[in-house]
Amino acid sequence: MLVIARYLGQKVPQDLADHAIGSYLSILTLQYQKLAKRYVPEVLNFALNTLCALAPTSPSAGVGSFPRHDSPASLRAKGASQVSVRKLGFSDCLHSDSSPPELKVAILNTVSQISDAAADTWSSKGAFIETFSQVLEVIKHLNAKACRSHLPSELRDRTEKLQVKLERMMKISGISRRPLELHHHKPLAIKTYVPKFEETFDPDKHYDPDRERAELAKLKKEHKRERKGAMRELRKDANFMARENLRIKKAKDEAYEKKYKRLVAEIQSEEGREANAYEREKAARKRSRNR
Repeated sequence: MLVIARYLGQKVPQDLADHAIGSYLSILTLQYQKLAKRYVPEVLNFALNTLCALAPTSPSAGVGSFPRHDSPASLRAKGASQVSVRKLGFSDCLHSDSSPPELKVAILNTVSQISDAAADTWSSKGAFIETFSQVLEVIKHLNAKACRSHLPSELRDRTEKLQVKLERMMKISGISRRPLELHHHKPLAIKTYVPKFEETFDPDKHYDPDRERAELAKLKKEHKRERKGAMRELRKDANFMARENLRIKKAKDEAYEKKYKRLVAEIQSEEGREANAYEREKAARKRSRNR
């Protein structure tokens, strides 16, 4: 597919053999995309260039927005009204210096069929109108009075049918297009409930008609009550432990203070006795020296 797309997109046809080869590759591409239906723009660009290059008269510059190639004027199918339409053959893909009108008409007929098959293949695309509007313009140019007189009747009938078909398909595609809008959902009424009053209401009793839900609510309430009771007991235990620890600490501090004071008193009394003994000894020595 990449090689085919490269040839169709970049090859500038210079003779009828190039157009025949491109027509064959376009047919292969449409066969490959029969199931996947992937859009290949090179096919339509090549088909439109071929129709414009082989048309008896050159279309105006405003026909389509596809990239157009300049082709030799000798490729135009002029004076081919008496030529019979035939299918393309393998020999038509061989390069030759001659440009027979039979080959020109055969290529125009084949490319018209390719455009018809491409419209059927990509009819479900969202951009069908934008894509095939330029195809319709080129087909209208072939059906114009300036070109009809040079083409055989069989080819004219095919292009006229293709024009009618494209106009119908574009109209259907336009009808199927709808602007974006919100979903139209049916409005739902707000649910209303008649309140139920209990004359002998008991706050400890569950009035839920669903037994499982009532049992679950009861278990939740009991769990909450037990949890609060456990938390209360834990707080009481924590306060009791704090009071006991404080009492033990105070008792230890009092015992330490009493022991400290006793030791200080013993040391002070011992120092007092030693001081008195020192004073007596000092006075005795002084008296002995005075004698």
